[in-house]
Amino acid sequence: MPAMKQHILLFLASAMLVSCGTNKMPPNRQVAATGELQAPDSVVAGSHTSVTAFFSNIPNGETVYIIQNGSWGTTVTEYVTGQNKKIIINDTLSGTVTIRAFYKECFLLQKQIVVTPLPAAGLPDTYLGSKSVIADGRDWAMITAVPTDKYGNLIKENSTTDIELLRPGEGREHHLAQTRYGIASYKITAGTKAGKTFAGISINGVSSKEKELVETAGFPASFSITAERKSIYADARQNFTIKTDVLKDRFGNIAPEGTNVLFNCTDADGTIRQLNSYTLGGIASISLQNPAAAGYITVRASVTGGAESNSLSIFFTGAFQQVIAIFDDNRKRITVGPLRGKLQQLVPNGTVVSALVNGKTIIKSETIGGYADIDVSGLPKGKHKAIITLFNTNQTVEFSIR
Repeated sequence: MPAMKQHILLFLASAMLVSCGTNKMPPNRQVAATGELQAPDSVVAGSHTSVTAFFSNIPNGETVYIIQNGSWGTTVTEYVTGQNKKIIINDTLSGTVTIRAFYKECFLLQKQIVVTPLPAAGLPDTYLGSKSVIADGRDWAMITAVPTDKYGNLIKENSTTDIELLRPGEGREHHLAQTRYGIASYKITAGTKAGKTFAGISINGVSSKEKELVETAGFPASFSITAERKSIYADARQNFTIKTDVLKDRFGNIAPEGTNVLFNCTDADGTIRQLNSYTLGGIASISLQNPAAAGYITVRASVTGGAESNSLSIFFTGAFQQVIAIFDDNRKRITVGPLRGKLQQLVPNGTVVSALVNGKTIIKSETIGGYADIDVSGLPKGKHKAIITLFNTNQTVEFSIR
């Protein structure tokens, strides 16, 4: 049919629909014509279906307009009486096709045909969310499929789909799910073993792509920490190691790689140090500098979620002998030294020595060759008192400036 003629017919069809009503229009009383549209009540999508029209009281050679309203839109066919012409329906979208007959711009009769979808074909669209869950026996994810036929129609309601799951530890599960509004879904509840669950959906022998669900360990349960050290001296120069045992949740699953562990260390002088570490193979460790103050240090570790370690106490002994300090009136300096460790070795150059003068002024100096000079030349004349401190070892010096 030429494009112009087709447009004219569509215009006429629209006019007839407006003038004579829609689905349940009564026959026009001014036209004494009757008839019948013979066709099945339902057909499958894509099938060629013929509709036979019979009209009475209409002279041969008259034109009856047959209007089809379906999922694809509207089409108009000119039916000439007396020619036994059939109307062919080939709709690939599921839904309802309504066929109406009009004669002399008035509605005669109609027929409705339901177009049903074909069986599922091709890979159904499949979705899984979330991508990971906690292996605590309660968390869950949802796998959803939208199976369609070869024309893209949603398949019939309550069609049965097969859900296959391969759980951590090689456990296999089979479940059934019915389509509702064209969608099949299944709620996957987490197990208590960490690992990966592989999931797929099939229907009528058509299978989806494999989906992957990660089941991770939950928050770690209580754990223990231990110390590995090479020196017992509080010299603030050497290091020791604190590490955890293997962190596991309450079901025995090893904590995920990179789990953050916070270590709190309290030194004998009240100094608090906090360090973060991350698990590798379920174990977290830190390297701590030996304390400057002799005595016990206390270390605890914790993980977000409430898990805590034992409280670990470690004793460090003093690293230096008695501090020797002498005031030189001519130079107006307090000479501290020689400063030696447990093996009689001189302390490293740059070791900080501090002096608390008269209980309020702090003067610091660094050692060179085992000695440090505290410059007190800025003090006024008279008697003074200084407490010399080196790594928590103290020496009191009283002196006068003339």
